[in-house]
Amino acid sequence: MKRCLTGLLALIMCLGALMSMISCSDGTLYTVEPTEKEKRIVGYVGGYEVYYDEIYYLTMNYKYQYGLKYGEEIWSELSTAQFYSADLQNDVIESLMINYAALALAKDYGVTLDSEKVKEYVSARMEDMADNIKNMLIASYSGKDQSYSPDQNEINDEYVSQLKSAYLTDRYVRFLYGVDGCVDQLVKKYIASGKISDDDEAVEQYIYDNFRRTLHIYIKNDVGESIEENRAKAQMILDEIDSGRKTFVEMMEHSEDFNTVSTNGYYFCRGEMTDAYEEVAYSLDVDEYSGIVTDETGFYIIKRYAIDEDYVYDNFNTLKTQYQYAVVNDDIADKAESLKFEYTEFGKGFEFWTLK
Repeated sequence: MKRCLTGLLALIMCLGALMSMISCSDGTLYTVEPTEKEKRIVGYVGGYEVYYDEIYYLTMNYKYQYGLKYGEEIWSELSTAQFYSADLQNDVIESLMINYAALALAKDYGVTLDSEKVKEYVSARMEDMADNIKNMLIASYSGKDQSYSPDQNEINDEYVSQLKSAYLTDRYVRFLYGVDGCVDQLVKKYIASGKISDDDEAVEQYIYDNFRRTLHIYIKNDVGESIEENRAKAQMILDEIDSGRKTFVEMMEHSEDFNTVSTNGYYFCRGEMTDAYEEVAYSLDVDEYSGIVTDETGFYIIKRYAIDEDYVYDNFNTLKTQYQYAVVNDDIADKAESLKFEYTEFGKGFEFWTLK
């Protein structure tokens, strides 16, 4: 599901690019106990306790995104830091609420973090993560020792190192996997109850009516880069397309989205992309392209394409799963509107922008 700045995505990206008190768990990674501060309760949402490590992770990542958009110096100057403080805090809480809305909705259907299927889901994901770390460590020894195989302590040491570099805790990673496991079970409950259609013909019609297919050219605002220079680069690309000197596809060679590996494009429905991206994508006609679209990380030029029948046929099961999760995500978003975040005295005692 779409969760702004999800911790799991950040950690997986770190591992792909790439102790305090510990006790061995039944899984393939040790359980790393949070510090006393990390497990302090900051607030409550719908009866759930919200811990400091959640606030810390989200705040640090949003501060980074704000720095990319407005300049890193905004947090070192008191006047600008205070100016952006309220927006930062609202973004953190809004992102946090989605997790608890998912838990609250799942609970309505008899699914909790303690459900056996959810615990199995978490265990499987942690095993996957351990395998990723092991493979990364082996790859780092490529050409040095072909017989090298890291032991459990080496794998866990690397895991702890990656947690710290991503502002995460082991507790929060397992919690986020638990939320995803609840959503996974919630989708199954929706299908069983008929709230989500399992009829292929109905799903296919939904895809043609509600999905969008786009390609985009992306200029990322990396740390230290000039935002204005990046905007000018995006404008240069747009000017080349507008003039007819270059086609949209030809100018994609300038894109900094390295996940775009073919001209099939992105197939998505509402709730899967960022708000800025979706607003434009759903306003475009087929074969129409946008102006410069700005979001928290950079600049896009987006072009809409017609849904391809052959692609839908070849990838139907994947698109069907996207549809099913989109329905659940809509209900989670609605549920979030009904929830309220209540601070503890500890939570009231600090300003988010001061975290470092």
